[in-house]
Amino acid sequence: MSQLAKAISAVETGERILIRKKLSPLFNDLVNVKHESLIDPMIGMKYRIGVKLEASAVISDPQQTDFVVDRVRQQIVEAIFGEFRQDITRMYVALNDYDVETARAILDDLSHNMFDIK
Repeated sequence: MSQLAKAISAVETGERILIRKKLSPLFNDLVNVKHESLIDPMIGMKYRIGVKLEASAVISDPQQTDFVVDRVRQQIVEAIFGEFRQDITRMYVALNDYDVETARAILDDLSHNMFDIK
């Protein structure tokens, strides 16, 4: 699992929401009931789920703002994708050596590390 996937978290917002359970569209078609019909309304807690990517910087010279933004942008990109750099380099070497089987195995590992969430 990638570091980005590990960083995804759920934060309770404190907001309560009325959950309106609607009847199934199949049931509505069979008995000609309006879609707004509700059954068993419940109250649920709203969560914000995601990752926040940000950095703080103190800039004394406003002309340095672009430089600092570019530097922080690079740091954030490195934080997200840097963990895959070694696999990408190994795959590049394998492809340059015409070692397709090794490249395929590295690609499988890379795909697993990037996209599996468990």
